[in-house]
Amino acid sequence: MNDKTHSVSLASANTPALTNTTRLNSTSPSFKPLNVSDLILSQRHLIEASAGTGKTYNITRIAIKVLLQKAIPINELLIVTFTKAATQELKARIATTLHEFIEMLEGESSAWDELLVSILSQTDAPTVPRALDLLKLAVFQMDEAAIFTINSFCGRMLKQSSFLTRHPFDQAIIDDSETIYIESIQDWFRQHQSQPTIRQALQEFNVESPDKFFNEFKTILFNAEPVLYPAQHDLDTELAIACDEAFVAQGDVRAQCVTTLQQYHGLIEPYFSKHKDPKKHGCFAAVVAWCEAVNYPGPIADFTVLFNGNAMNSYLKSLPSDEFTAVKTILTDCKNTIKATILDLPLAYSTIAKKVDCYPILADAFTQIKAQASIEKRRQGVLDHTDTVMLLSQQIVENNSALIALIRQQYPVALIDEFQDTDAAQYAIFDTVYPRDDATLMLLMIGDPKQAIYGFRGGDVFTYLAAVNDACFHWNMDTNFRSTDNVIKGYNTLFYGLDVAKMSVNAMSTLSQTQPLDYASTHPEAQIFDQKINYTWIQSTIKAKANANQLVDPISQAGTHIFAIENSDSAHPVMLKSSAASQLMARWVANEVGRLFDQVELGQRKVRPADIAVLVNTRKQGMMMQKVFASAGHNSVILSDKTSIFSAQQAHDLYYFLHGILNFNQQRAFKAMLGTDLMGIDKAVLIDLDDHEQRVEQFKLECHQLQQQWLNEGILAMLTGVLKNRFRLSSVNGNLERTVSNYIQLGEILNEHERKTSLRAMTVEFLHHKIAEENTADAYCQRLESDAALIKIVTIHGAKGLEYPIVFVPFDSFGKNPTKGKTDSFLTYFDETKHAKIRYLAKTPVKKRIAQQQAKREAFRLLYVAMTRAANRCYIGYQNIHHHADTAIHSVFNEPAQQSDKTPLEYMQYLASRESDYFAYSRIDYDVPLSIRTNHDSSRHYAALSFSGNTYSQWQIFSYSKLLKQHTFADLNETNHADDTPDKKPKQKVPDNAIRFTLKKGAEAGNLLHNIMEYSDFTQPVDRELVKEQFTQCLPSESDKLEDVQEWIEEVLHTPILNSASGSTFTLSQIPLTNTLKEPQFYFPLTQVGLSTIHALLASHRGSPILTKQLTASINGMMQGFIDLIFEHEGQYFVCDYKSTYLGNTLADYTADKLRQNIESHDYDLQYLIYTWVLHKMLSQRLDNYDPAIHLGGVYYFYLRGMSVNGPEQSGIYYRQITTDDIAALSAVFSDVTDPDPADSHIEEEQ
Repeated sequence: MNDKTHSVSLASANTPALTNTTRLNSTSPSFKPLNVSDLILSQRHLIEASAGTGKTYNITRIAIKVLLQKAIPINELLIVTFTKAATQELKARIATTLHEFIEMLEGESSAWDELLVSILSQTDAPTVPRALDLLKLAVFQMDEAAIFTINSFCGRMLKQSSFLTRHPFDQAIIDDSETIYIESIQDWFRQHQSQPTIRQALQEFNVESPDKFFNEFKTILFNAEPVLYPAQHDLDTELAIACDEAFVAQGDVRAQCVTTLQQYHGLIEPYFSKHKDPKKHGCFAAVVAWCEAVNYPGPIADFTVLFNGNAMNSYLKSLPSDEFTAVKTILTDCKNTIKATILDLPLAYSTIAKKVDCYPILADAFTQIKAQASIEKRRQGVLDHTDTVMLLSQQIVENNSALIALIRQQYPVALIDEFQDTDAAQYAIFDTVYPRDDATLMLLMIGDPKQAIYGFRGGDVFTYLAAVNDACFHWNMDTNFRSTDNVIKGYNTLFYGLDVAKMSVNAMSTLSQTQPLDYASTHPEAQIFDQKINYTWIQSTIKAKANANQLVDPISQAGTHIFAIENSDSAHPVMLKSSAASQLMARWVANEVGRLFDQVELGQRKVRPADIAVLVNTRKQGMMMQKVFASAGHNSVILSDKTSIFSAQQAHDLYYFLHGILNFNQQRAFKAMLGTDLMGIDKAVLIDLDDHEQRVEQFKLECHQLQQQWLNEGILAMLTGVLKNRFRLSSVNGNLERTVSNYIQLGEILNEHERKTSLRAMTVEFLHHKIAEENTADAYCQRLESDAALIKIVTIHGAKGLEYPIVFVPFDSFGKNPTKGKTDSFLTYFDETKHAKIRYLAKTPVKKRIAQQQAKREAFRLLYVAMTRAANRCYIGYQNIHHHADTAIHSVFNEPAQQSDKTPLEYMQYLASRESDYFAYSRIDYDVPLSIRTNHDSSRHYAALSFSGNTYSQWQIFSYSKLLKQHTFADLNETNHADDTPDKKPKQKVPDNAIRFTLKKGAEAGNLLHNIMEYSDFTQPVDRELVKEQFTQCLPSESDKLEDVQEWIEEVLHTPILNSASGSTFTLSQIPLTNTLKEPQFYFPLTQVGLSTIHALLASHRGSPILTKQLTASINGMMQGFIDLIFEHEGQYFVCDYKSTYLGNTLADYTADKLRQNIESHDYDLQYLIYTWVLHKMLSQRLDNYDPAIHLGGVYYFYLRGMSVNGPEQSGIYYRQITTDDIAALSAVFSDVTDPDPADSHIEEEQ
């Protein structure tokens, strides 16, 4: 692929890259155990420090050796790490170590540390008085110690060398540049979105608005990796190679297919050779020849014919039942495997090819937006953290010799901590400044590639692996000073890939102490991390901190405790929904935590909440876990929470409060302010407020006083006074500490903003803007409330570098559902041929496989980080039901399980029985109840508060079936698709194989069919895995009909549909995904809409009166609901609804007249009129020169049981054209005197 002609880089032409193009393929060097005394203080060193092995301890000792042996001040020893917290910890630890060595030097030499003896015994060593002077000077200069984050180091050097780099010296470094990029995107849209080709490209990627564009591509805009995309010839070349490789890779499957076909040749070949369709006569021979080919022979149409489900039923029907099932299963598996891996490739690439003209447009957009953002940042005099790294790196790589000399002079020794998180641009700085063979300089890189888990924010393990071969000296740290022996041997066993059936844990541990390198090099199972990351068997020590407080459990002393949900009851909710399984996991964890509190000791005391951490993958999992803990009576706190402070309820309440203070003479603003918990007013007082004019005036006077305090003393002083004197937590279940913490943080942010403007209204506007934006910059993330004496819930990423006595990892086996959730429209992966991280705009199968493999390897590293946080015990959750196959925890157990011919669950149990000192296993019952701990005083009596006031509301959110009891209307919020009530009198005998008529009636089938349609791309073959999943969730009792339903839906997608306006026909399979809007939720205002006018509207539309009693009521509020599908075809937009309604056993029962009768009997026509009104309002806001007579195509109701390519014309398809008279009638009912403002109508789009 000629990527140079089809790429765009967001950095300059000199974007740093790895300079040695063969390094990743080099032979891995040998590592020696680290002893700081042996460390030579020159050239380049790499230290591989596994988790818990005392990395920070050794960094402090290396600092001591550098200060004494090099005799340089501490501000010339550069230490770079990756978080502000890490810099503070390093400063504190180095300061402590300095005092320890000063104490030793002032005492007897017999008590000296081994390192100190080694340093002072050198021939050129300083004297003891000189050594004392050097260390005391370092203590004195500790505030000037050169310990920085990588971003602050780069920013510092740019400022110091502004004349050398020709960059402004007064540029401020900001944490948040999102607003600048958003404004640049908005400018670009204003300039370009009117161009048809650009608009088409934006539609193809579903980024038609600036907000969507930013959310989809912000990682590209914020990073400097090259953005690549293919031309058509690149796709053709890649497809040819992919097909050839897949054909060879599936050789065993093809061979099995041929063997089975030949075995049943007598049944299969005659079926086709005697078929009435001559085109099928040679089908059998063609498939066999295709499968037996040495090289990929090209696409084959006969494949799907030979393995058609109905055909297999026919030519295998003479076999006994068991043999029939077995043979059909083999052939079906072969078909599905070959189809998914080989035959579907051309279709996948042809779909990607449709966007081939869009890629350069988007790439050019990235360049222009990035350039505009850079111009704006220069105008404002600011840099973000990405800028600082890239600008300094570019200067260094471009060989700015004066700058390089300045850094070498200022920092002759550099130590890079957490080096596994370094990216190529960062490494280029140090690689150039500190040449590997320069003995006057020293670069020391320390990290652990097994803990490289920050790929999502730029971390690059491949840079680390390349740097390994650039180092002159290699050291490793393989003794864990954190955890007990049974914890260490537990994770050693899993990550080393040890099969305990072949060698016991203790035998391996003994062997590793005598010949670890030989064993690792000759046992391939040791390569579980892949990517040239070798796992060294970690040694334990009696010096470990956890040994001072041993865990004593009457049930088990195992360090690794596996708890698992086993696949058994197929109809249980736990089997059907991953959320139910997650809840079950959480309940088990809560119950086990309760048992630990009651039965287990840590040291000489009971286990406490602060001893426990639950590590989760997502914030959603953390919130669910916290909720379960709360239900069980356990107090917990979520750490590493990146939730924006502006998304908190307190941000909204503070906005109402401040807006009300400034506008207390406006009734709505005034009352909204009084209702906040900042004012602390009883609800009863608020309800009767209109009847007490004097009280109203008192509150307004107080508002005036607060306004004056705000003006004179600032917002923080005013808010602090309100929190002390007025605030009262309104919610019984509210978290007081969290609420107050949020208010204080918001007050500080607004106080900082007021330094730039003295206008109080601008402060309120700033708050309103941030609430709408929900900015997630670090400066705007919610602070943590106190976590003392609480169970910690923390993301695995957030837990890195921390340790806890007891760790739970419950949800690692819950993988992602490939059919649901948002996925990026581009790929990010490391290209080993280019030795660079790539953003690739085309999600081709080959590139996607590379990205998925790299993501899976990072998942291994994430699990390693999680398990190594534990000091005394680690609990691991596992389930084999919901998307588990690609998870790290499954792979870790599956590798040795396969060697022992066991399933992962069987191997877990075998492991627990064979190595009970290190592993325990618990099976989770499906209906485990939650154990509740009571923490309150049972002698006290509590009574609920009573409310004696009157409540009323004339404003509601409506659905018609609830409102109009007098007449049954359709429920617009329908999400349970139970519209196929069976006919009590079947009209005819059910035809053979008519799955459309025999499939179970009711909500389960309705939900099944609806979900398949919702999650399918109509232009692609129906996804078998999607159908399988929906059967599992919705209709498990009839999962044997999976293939029949798959073929039925395929037929639905290819059923001709008449476009009455043009007279032409089309099929759903011709509607691309980008021309559809699936399951959008809508809502719009209702203002005194009379029920009688709705009846009149419906009667007029039908052309006949509706018999019902007189209605005089009116409704006021919001109408909301869901639309199954909106699609565009030939410039017209259509409303569509799927119906699984059962009307009879023949296609003749689904003709237009019978569909209309069904629609009117259930008031579906009112339903589609409302849908049409919503579509009309949306199009009027979004289409220039919108004309309903031209653009509004009408309504389709698809009765899926009646749609067939072989049925009567338009069978199962109800169409109704919407006229301008219909729109006028709808406008008369649902509009006020004038049309509602566009902001009052809203439709939420889901793809």
